[in-house]
Amino acid sequence: MSVSDFLDRQQGNEYKKYAVVAICSLLVLLCGSFIFYKERMLFSDAPHVLFRIINEGKLQIAEKRYGSFITQLFPYIGVQLHLSLKTLTLLYSVSFNIFFLTAGLLFTYRYKRYDLSILLSFYLILFVSDTYYWTNNEVHQGITWLFLAFAVTHYMSIKKRQLAITLPVFVILFALAIWTHPLVMLIALFLWFFYIIDNSQPLPRKDTIIYSVVLITLSFMKFYQGLHHGYDSGKIELVTQIKPERLKTIFASQQLHFFAKSCLTHYKILVLLTITGITTLIIKKKYILAAYTAAGITGYLLLLCITYWDVNSLRFYMESEYMPLSIICCAPFVYYTLPQLKVKIGMVILICIFVMRLNNIQISSKLFADRVTLLQTIDRKMKDRNINKLIITHADAELNNELIMNWGTPVESIILTQLSQQTPQRTFICLDDQQLKTFNTSSKDTLLGCFEKIPVNHINAYYFRIDTSTRYTTIDFEQLMRQ
Repeated sequence: MSVSDFLDRQQGNEYKKYAVVAICSLLVLLCGSFIFYKERMLFSDAPHVLFRIINEGKLQIAEKRYGSFITQLFPYIGVQLHLSLKTLTLLYSVSFNIFFLTAGLLFTYRYKRYDLSILLSFYLILFVSDTYYWTNNEVHQGITWLFLAFAVTHYMSIKKRQLAITLPVFVILFALAIWTHPLVMLIALFLWFFYIIDNSQPLPRKDTIIYSVVLITLSFMKFYQGLHHGYDSGKIELVTQIKPERLKTIFASQQLHFFAKSCLTHYKILVLLTITGITTLIIKKKYILAAYTAAGITGYLLLLCITYWDVNSLRFYMESEYMPLSIICCAPFVYYTLPQLKVKIGMVILICIFVMRLNNIQISSKLFADRVTLLQTIDRKMKDRNINKLIITHADAELNNELIMNWGTPVESIILTQLSQQTPQRTFICLDDQQLKTFNTSSKDTLLGCFEKIPVNHINAYYFRIDTSTRYTTIDFEQLMRQ
């Protein structure tokens, strides 16, 4: 059995039942996006992006991550239709999972790529607990675009499309995927050469060479663009400028310790799948593929440790960086272990995996539900004191821990009070002494946003009514919480 055998047997629907189980897990994740829309849409990036879409009337594509347009279209169109804010927040929350589910349905029922449905579901659950509630890391849309690129390329090759037609489509889809997040290029290259090493590319040899050159070129272009532009440049420079002396101390990296500990506590299923998959490759005497997979895992972990050397917290963020690794880890299991099992046994295993991991996601909801409760408590304290605009100073460690990240509170609080139909909406921001000196305002007509001061007349009055009769009130957090 090889990857090509797996793909050939898929055409006979032998593994469709596996894909249906995966689709069910994607459907459950979609249902969760309805149930936990406040937990997801009142946290950090999501409300910030939604607030800007509403007020600026355009998509918010950051860092040239163009593939994120697919989820932003939902609230953008909703704003044009003047839908309620609650509807917009629901639309934005479910937009991510609608995209994932739609892709899974296409893989299963249009392109007959059941393997991609399974890999996508693994990607969205195996390294996922807290990060389910942080929707806006574009790597998730990028990976989904990448799988679509593989599916469409495979489909066109089966249909014997001419290179003049297939190559432009290949370039557009793979470029869209890779530009959506730089981590996607690592997975694109890994999977592409995984198939080549196994002689499983369904393309003629000449076309495979051309596509390989194009894919490597696209990856190099993205790497070069990221190295010289914005947020990504800082991360890439950490890798390109690493000193050999530091690599010798890689085992002292806090990130490596955090990851290893997490694998033993949070991600044991993924570890088992990885070991099982690589063991299967060895038994099948696929030594080059086993070594290639092991090298891919090691290389990805090395990049993680270099980029986040001293990071050992913020699980919601780190999980989103770990998630692409699940594809590298699980490819051998999907392509080599599952085919060795009876379909009924394989289905039971997949169902158990999905149920256990989905339960972990549900358990993490408490952290974000408590966060929403805290925002509501602060809002109630502001209402009791007749304060509509508040600067909280001397936020203690407990507050910062419960908020997880506090930079989004100006728009989180506005959206929260608008959802409860309060007019005018209340807003608060947490500032330390230095920030208070540089970011404060005495204007009654200025909103202190997440990163900028916003004139009230730049805010969409159809959705938001900001108090312009008073200035910001500054209160110590402990004083605010007193009865």
